[in-house]
Amino acid sequence: MAYATAQQMMVRFSASDVAQIATPEGSQVVDTRLMQLTVSGGNRDAWSLDEIGVADKALERIQFALEEAGVTMDSYLAIRYPLPLDAGRVSTTRLPGICCDIARYLLQSNQDIEVVTTRHNAALAWLKDLSAGKAGLGESLSTPQGGLGMASISSSPTVFGRGCP
Repeated sequence: MAYATAQQMMVRFSASDVAQIATPEGSQVVDTRLMQLTVSGGNRDAWSLDEIGVADKALERIQFALEEAGVTMDSYLAIRYPLPLDAGRVSTTRLPGICCDIARYLLQSNQDIEVVTTRHNAALAWLKDLSAGKAGLGESLSTPQGGLGMASISSSPTVFGRGCP
């Protein structure tokens, strides 16, 4: 599940920063306004086809990083919550911001890596606390797996029984 959108990522870090880290290596950094229009689906007629192509590739990289971040998050969330989480409620938690922090880390090359690494590590630490029950999502999204902390017993269906030939 994608916990954040490219638009949310641009709001969190600025269109300029996102364009800089998402532009494929070897290409000129995508113009900030072009990046905004690419993400929002706006009119990009003022730019060349080559510039639009680079912006489209940058958007693909952003979306891929957000999906990868979501997969990482699911690996932690699945310990306590049935997946997928309700998208309407996810937006009221820290999860979209955490997703953006992880995605930014995935997109980052060597630019200001210390700040990005610190945010990434903090995001993973919070997810670990969440999966360990030390942090919560605020209002319960759903009942955590295992119910309300009470023991439960389950077994496989019976294969053989009395009276079977």
